[in-house]
Amino acid sequence: MGPFPGLNDLLACDRFDITGRVHEIKVPALIIVGTTDTQTPVRYSVFLHEKIAGSKLIVIEDAGHGTAGERPDIVNPAIADFLASIEARHAATVPT
Repeated sequence: MGPFPGLNDLLACDRFDITGRVHEIKVPALIIVGTTDTQTPVRYSVFLHEKIAGSKLIVIEDAGHGTAGERPDIVNPAIADFLASIEARHAATVPT
């Protein structure tokens, strides 16, 4: 059996690092993370939230890397609320 087929994918993800540029993100950002996520631990989401102005962070207790599938009861309304807030802000800035 040859090398792990996903090795190149994992290496590409590991080598892709724009942490020094995250502050340049100027669009609304919703960051959702589970407390038991071992692939992207909470500390990385906190970092993003601290660097992206106006971002919203939601930390879901006892959820892992697949928060959307594990806790749709929290994730789906959070996404809907976030999108509604963006629409409301946009509507407030568009002249009538």
